[in-house]
Amino acid sequence: ELPWIAKARAQVGVHENTNPSLINSWLTRLKGAWLGLNPRKVPWCGTFVAQCLDPEYPITEHWYRASDWANFGVKLDRPAYGCIAVFKSGLQYHVTFIVGVDQHGNFMCLGGNQNNQVKISPFKQASCIAMRWPSVWPKDGRFILPLLNSDGIEVTTR
Repeated sequence: ELPWIAKARAQVGVHENTNPSLINSWLTRLKGAWLGLNPRKVPWCGTFVAQCLDPEYPITEHWYRASDWANFGVKLDRPAYGCIAVFKSGLQYHVTFIVGVDQHGNFMCLGGNQNNQVKISPFKQASCIAMRWPSVWPKDGRFILPLLNSDGIEVTTR
């Protein structure tokens, strides 16, 4: 397993309502711009991605902004297991990790602040504006995405 995906999977179930101190500890370690703020009131998807990558890989300067991850690392022209994906819906951005596809053609993504928690959720491929890799181009086997079951209903993000 990729080290950042292993870290992300270990946090599945963390919820902003029941684990705000854990999310704030990520901000403390990252020296967060939102340090001490309530995770229920600010988006924390970028914080989650940063804490999964750090310290193995350098992170983007404005890691707390989902849109900033669209310029991170190496640009991919197709999805790879474990890549960082930036999605846009209206004026909102969300950053997460692609870990598969579902039977509806959605990307299955592991991330934070997905329905206020860390979980694997479906996202429409058409709303993905960037796919990035933290270092050199990934090995060919990473481009084979596993099929994961889902109801196809996208989650809410801030």
